[in-house]
Amino acid sequence: MSEASGRDQEKPRRRDDALALLGLLVGAAIAFTGRKVLVELCTGAALGLGGVLLAVRGGRKIEGRGWLVCALALGGFAMGGSAFLQFYQEWEAGQWLSQGPQTAMAPDALRNLYRTLSGLRIAGLAGGLCFLLGAAVNKLGAGSGNEKGPSDRPGPLS
Repeated sequence: MSEASGRDQEKPRRRDDALALLGLLVGAAIAFTGRKVLVELCTGAALGLGGVLLAVRGGRKIEGRGWLVCALALGGFAMGGSAFLQFYQEWEAGQWLSQGPQTAMAPDALRNLYRTLSGLRIAGLAGGLCFLLGAAVNKLGAGSGNEKGPSDRPGPLS
């Protein structure tokens, strides 16, 4: 019976460690690919730092794991979408410069692509900062179930 409970306790811990590692790797990849754009670099740094904070949390279970997964997914998918949209925008601009504008709406289309790209970058930054905030709350021990509060700890004068 103790073996079964040991396996049940080990499974959430592995999932929590996998979330921390995934946050770190996704953050490093985003920071490396977006090193020329400050918003993308900050998104990658926030995701990576959140992954590090989750990795050094100790033996505690991650609180609010679903929210952290959603924040990581938002940051990752928004940055992936912005990378694809940036590639498409460059391709569209190259077609426009090589053949000339097909219609008078070509500059408006590029402007709309740029606005959408900016929105995706902001959404990615929001996801990265939410992941970092959740990881910091987990690291600082909110909801960890400790009975002792900061005032119950013995001070240097006691």
